[in-house]
Amino acid sequence: QVHERGRFCWHYFLILANMVQFVILIPLQLRYSYQPENLNSGADEGVSYLQLLDSEIGRQLFKAHLCNELTIENYLFYSAAIQWKGLQESDRVEKFESIYNDFIATGSPFEINVSSNQKDDVFEALTVAQKDGYAPEDALDSCLGDIMEFLRGSSYRFFRSDLYKDNYKQTLSIVDGNEERL
Repeated sequence: QVHERGRFCWHYFLILANMVQFVILIPLQLRYSYQPENLNSGADEGVSYLQLLDSEIGRQLFKAHLCNELTIENYLFYSAAIQWKGLQESDRVEKFESIYNDFIATGSPFEINVSSNQKDDVFEALTVAQKDGYAPEDALDSCLGDIMEFLRGSSYRFFRSDLYKDNYKQTLSIVDGNEERL
């Protein structure tokens, strides 16, 4: 029709402009919005989430942030699992059962988000530990690895939150891994 009438039809131009938007601009926006950033660093200071968990004030503020996100069970499990790893072998089985009942069992009060395969593996390790009286130190490692990833993702959001910007950055400066009050 364009060649026959010798004039330009604006409908074709609008269709072409929309196609450019869907084919080029939207995929570019999606690519840049999901581009991974460095999840280990804070906004300005290069504070890793592990340094955050080593700091008493950092832990308290991070727990408050996790409460706001309704994911405090991840930190509680992390804390209990790290504490469990440091126990004597004789105390480990009883604490292992407590951790399983509080965090891993389906319907537990602070159930963490891990796969059913991991839950089954931990349950098997628990039954063996109850029979043998020995809980291997690596029994919770697969769950702990997943929870560490969840905590790292939460720390990414924490480092960009007002709670971090208003409190943590003003209260502490981390120099070579040591805390100093300002």
